Amino acid sequence: ASSPDGIIVPANNPFNVFGVPIDRMAYRTVELGPRTENVSADIFRFVSGLKGKIAESSWNWEAALLYAQDERHERLGGELSRAALEAAVKDTNPATAFNIFGNAANTAAALDRVKQDLFTVGKSTLFSLDGKVNGELFDLPAGPVGIAVGGEHREERGSTIRDGATSKGDTVGFNSGVGFTGQRDVESLFAEVNVPVFGQNLSYPGLYSFEITGAGRYDTYSDFGDAWNPKIGVRWQPLDQSLTIRASYSESFKAPT
Repeated sequence: ASSPDGIIVPANNPFNVFGVPIDRMAYRTVELGPRTENVSADIFRFVSGLKGKIAESSWNWEAALLYAQDERHERLGGELSRAALEAAVKDTNPATAFNIFGNAANTAAALDRVKQDLFTVGKSTLFSLDGKVNGELFDLPAGPVGIAVGGEHREERGSTIRDGATSKGDTVGFNSGVGFTGQRDVESLFAEVNVPVFGQNLSYPGLYSFEITGAGRYDTYSDFGDAWNPKIGVRWQPLDQSLTIRASYSESFKAPT
């Protein structure tokens, strides 16, 4: 504890030999031992999927289900209670008052009075279900036009529970903080199409192969809003398969946590 924390040792503290309030002081709690952090985590993840072919065509489909859970328990040791420390330095009884002036001068009972452990429990879950189909729409002289469409449903849940001391700021060595609970559902749709402009039965010098790809994704968040993100790309082989030149433009975003 130190004076910027607002803890003042009064003049009548039995160990205050200066006889005046001490409002500028520093004290390291080596008597309590090291500050420790112990975290135990239980993580579970399940994924299952199916895929197949639609009849005797070029069309394929696949779907997947995901469930993941992460639960953590955190214990912080070697911490001081601000309220207990303030009461202990104001105590006028030498048997129970806290002594910040000596070298490891406090009794076990005096240390037990001010020390505490802090606890945090956190849990997050993720559930998602997605599927897509892809195949060939029709043929062009340069090759077949390919397309893929799909969608996803996602549910995110998270919570953090902190003990009373952490929530109220009754700490000195560690940061305070309050618990929270949050959730969101996300619906997504996407599509991609690949158009061969040159290739196979339609090619010229410098245009052995040339393809254009267009794609887009739409997401709607229950707590954030909607987002539309396009992408366009080209793939060019001027001579043969030994040289390929690619270029693309896309937009993206990241939703708040």
